[in-house]
Amino acid sequence: MIKDIYELTPIEIHENILLKRDDLFKPFDDTELNGGKMRQAIFLIKNYLEEIRTKYNNTVITCCNFSSPQALIISRVCKEYNVKSIICYGSDKNSTNEDIMKRHKMFQLAYENGSELRKVASLGYSSVLTSRVNEIASKDNYFNVSFGINIEDENFVDITAQQVKNLPDDLYNLVIPCGSGIISASILYGLYKFKKKVNNVYVVQISDKDRKKTIERWLEPFENYTYIRDKTYDYNTKVNIILGNIELDNIYEAKAYDYMLKHIDINKKTMFWIVGNQNSVRNH
Repeated sequence: MIKDIYELTPIEIHENILLKRDDLFKPFDDTELNGGKMRQAIFLIKNYLEEIRTKYNNTVITCCNFSSPQALIISRVCKEYNVKSIICYGSDKNSTNEDIMKRHKMFQLAYENGSELRKVASLGYSSVLTSRVNEIASKDNYFNVSFGINIEDENFVDITAQQVKNLPDDLYNLVIPCGSGIISASILYGLYKFKKKVNNVYVVQISDKDRKKTIERWLEPFENYTYIRDKTYDYNTKVNIILGNIELDNIYEAKAYDYMLKHIDINKKTMFWIVGNQNSVRNH
């Protein structure tokens, strides 16, 4: 396993498909959390650590839905750097933190890491949660990490873009699973930055929202990609795909991989980007 955020994760091959193994970035021995979102979170907290401690009351606040690993990712990284964390969620008025922890493993683990769990809305819509968290962060002066661990900072995008360095220069297809869009944008930025030649780049979006604007605000110099909004499966449907000893993330990666097998010519040199598997910290 790779622990250094700057070390390149390897490329392996499975049944003639190249796999970018970003899931092999696993920085902490006490959790199965891995992949690109972990790298981004570590970089973000480290990069702003002094400001968080001196300007933001040593507190990070964030929100996410119950199927997202963001609650646990932020919680674990904040624990590592002795920063307080508040995880906000939306639920019906009768739900308590204890109810949420019983139903959602990631929130239970976040609490065990020392996070405060805070119900801020009666609905779990990201727009409602984001609005409420923005208000709290502004009022109480907390460092706000938006849903998707997204931030307007080119260095933040670049930490994932660096992982493009060891991609081969003769790819015909590159397939990227897309959730919030920021990792997809970072990979595309990396293709431009390192002048990688790929005939076809497919961003297969699985989340319930159109993320094209999120991606393209970083991509003025890179337009040669295909954005696909695949609606074969509902967002919360879990799809199980195991490639040898590699278990794909059942919310994002497995659906994009399934799309690739059904719609893309994999007889030509094809790579699938494994962003990171969080199945072990979701309830089954």
